[in-house]
Amino acid sequence: MIENFGYRQLNNFWRVKGWWQFLRADQSWGEMTRTGLGAKK
Repeated sequence: MIENFGYRQLNNFWRVKGWWQFLRADQSWGEMTRTGLGAKK
C-alpha cells in the first residue's frame, strides 16, 4: 500500500523524463573521467 504513495509518482516522473530525452535525441551521459583501479598508498 505504501508503494502507491510517492514511489509510483517518482517512477512515472523518471519514465516521462526518459521519454522526453529520447524524443529530443538527448542520449548522452555527459563527460566521464577515468579514475583507474589503483589503490592509494
